[in-house]
Amino acid sequence: MTELTECGRWLKWPGGEHNFDLGSSRAIQILNGQMFGGMPIAFMTLGDGFLAGQFGSTPAACLKRFQQEVYSIRDVEHVLQCGLYGAGMAADDAVAVVKRAMVGKPLGPNAAIAYEVLAALFIGAVDASASA
Repeated sequence: MTELTECGRWLKWPGGEHNFDLGSSRAIQILNGQMFGGMPIAFMTLGDGFLAGQFGSTPAACLKRFQQEVYSIRDVEHVLQCGLYGAGMAADDAVAVVKRAMVGKPLGPNAAIAYEVLAALFIGAVDASASA
């Protein structure tokens, strides 16, 4: 695993705690649509942008979809995959972890985690001890 940026989060999710980081250089490459060696098939859906959808294909557009509750399953999957990959998980492992956590499961809990991961890109890490 790589060291988390200020945008990284440790979150409880199926299988234990996981690192997610959309602020790392690994994640930013994907969010910017830059393809590079070793990118798995699941990450190659960059035709209209990795986060393409209503309002556009930027992280801000995806965040707006979550805020307005018009996100897609693809949004949830891609945010989680990219966050895991950005935190240092191998790309193929990130795809497999997301698939295991989502197939046959309710969308809501996974969408809540994806929203938190995406929001961290904009507001940074939250120090839980500061609110205690």
